[in-house]
Amino acid sequence: MWGVRYVSTGVLSVVTGTTKDELGVAVAGVKVRIIGSSISTISDALGNFSLNTYLYGDLEIEATHINYEKTITDFVKEDGVAMAVAVVMVHL
Repeated sequence: MWGVRYVSTGVLSVVTGTTKDELGVAVAGVKVRIIGSSISTISDALGNFSLNTYLYGDLEIEATHINYEKTITDFVKEDGVAMAVAVVMVHL
């Protein structure tokens, strides 16, 4: 993986998403963080997560859970624009 390629700070906005396994079943208790920052959270019982951030540009979300492989999801976020990211977890 390349790590964070382009990051800027701007207007506060939210990145929401879901953590699901390869069959589409929600995965609870996944630690989700934006790589290159201290912004993180844990997915809820339905696999939903929400991260408030000033960051935008080429970003990556790292998702970790004891029963799944670490997952890196790339996405491009515009300044001040809320967006959703789907994270697919793969069983160990």
